[in-house]
Amino acid sequence: NATLDVYGSGWVCQRGYYKSGNECQPVQMPQNATLDVYGSGWVCQRGYYKSGNECLPVQVPQNAKLDVYGSGWVCNQGFRKADDKCVSAFQQ
Repeated sequence: NATLDVYGSGWVCQRGYYKSGNECQPVQMPQNATLDVYGSGWVCQRGYYKSGNECLPVQVPQNAKLDVYGSGWVCNQGFRKADDKCVSAFQQ
């Protein structure tokens, strides 16, 4: 589960493993997670957010959509955030 590093003088763990002392251990991923860009950790899939060691679904209220990162939400145009919901931007 390891290969030579780019310099040929050391080693790195293959994708899906992380370095732990002198070993490569498999990345343990919860449901709704994928490997991170480095391949040595994990991130939640779009529509989920990290909470401890798990990925929980983002609760998107009415008149909202997932944010650009996919781990939160934003109100649709014409609405503004008020606590955990979206209300008309024209409402006082």
